Amino acid sequence: ELTGTTFCSNASTAKKVIVAIETKQWVDDRGRRKTKAGFAKVLIEDEIKPDSALAIADMKKMGVKNIIMLSGDNLAIVKKVAEGTGITDYRASLLPQDKVEAIYDLNSDQTRGEFTAFAGDGLNDTPVLKLADIGISMGAIGSSAAIEASDVVLMDDSLTKIPIAMNISRLTNRIVLQNIVFAMGFKVAVMIQSIFFKENIWLAIFADVGVALLAVLNASRLSRMDPTVSTEGINLESIPGEIDPAVV
Repeated sequence: ELTGTTFCSNASTAKKVIVAIETKQWVDDRGRRKTKAGFAKVLIEDEIKPDSALAIADMKKMGVKNIIMLSGDNLAIVKKVAEGTGITDYRASLLPQDKVEAIYDLNSDQTRGEFTAFAGDGLNDTPVLKLADIGISMGAIGSSAAIEASDVVLMDDSLTKIPIAMNISRLTNRIVLQNIVFAMGFKVAVMIQSIFFKENIWLAIFADVGVALLAVLNASRLSRMDPTVSTEGINLESIPGEIDPAVV
């Protein structure tokens, strides 16, 4: 479970090729219109996924305090992606060892019980995935080394699966705590009853087998719970980038 988390993420995006063509038109001495075209530039840049901004907003709503982008791209590209996803803290032009140093700095401040998670998919992210408290890799597009080094593997490259996984973790912890408190409380009550009053064999059997069955039934509620994060309270219009209505 990530509680009050410092969350580090390297944007998982698709590549887009932009070809800008510059054209020039003029009229020659004979009155004929002529056009000259040429390539001005070819730019390969990251294309922000439609659900990335919503995933960041979900994590903030769930209490993730710091979301930091660690990237090896240049500052202009990293700033553009960060602004398009709602990330305010970003670091650019990082080598693999620079990312490791950043994780060390974040891990060093755990006095308040905070954890550091890192999401990545590249071979260069492998050391950071290993060092972070929780390493998350993208199974669909991640390298085999990154998948092996991570603690959690998402079977697709959708960032919205991260807040869903956090929600499942929190729901599971809640159910486990309920079962422990109920089982221990009931057994202690039966023990006290047997000391001061006459023993009841059927009550003792229920305290053993019955409580176990009730715990299983309580745990089965997880299959009926919705792990998706509610968009209530999130102003979708204020989220940078384009939001796919199907995702919402």
